[in-house]
Amino acid sequence: MYPEALEIANQIFNEKITELERNSGKKIIEGSEDWQRIHKATVPPYKVHRYPNKFRKMWADQPARTVPAHIGKDSYSHIHFDSHQACGISLREAARLQSFPDAFQFVGSMNSQLTQIGNAVPPLLAYAVAKSLRAIRFS
Repeated sequence: MYPEALEIANQIFNEKITELERNSGKKIIEGSEDWQRIHKATVPPYKVHRYPNKFRKMWADQPARTVPAHIGKDSYSHIHFDSHQACGISLREAARLQSFPDAFQFVGSMNSQLTQIGNAVPPLLAYAVAKSLRAIRFS
């Protein structure tokens, strides 16, 4: 979750400032060029209240979160549960979460394809709804 990630980033930032002060023998002033450089490189620029769950690992033993249409621009909402991978899911993995068969081909750029996946009604859901409607119609 982002608040926890931000807290860790701030701890790392403070450790880097302390180390720089120890190595240089001078106090790093908040807002100074060194302070800003380290802060920018260490602490994400997002507001805590605006994106409370921006960075979120998936669980190995629980259902996945909904795949949003903007996953191409915000892939940190679906981070592999396997810490060795430490990355967002791939286009094919997003399609699998939506129940698209592996042979299904999407068109356009990667972002366009991810938008198609996120905007889609999952094929297995569409099939289940159609099957239920057909049963009602012919009953």
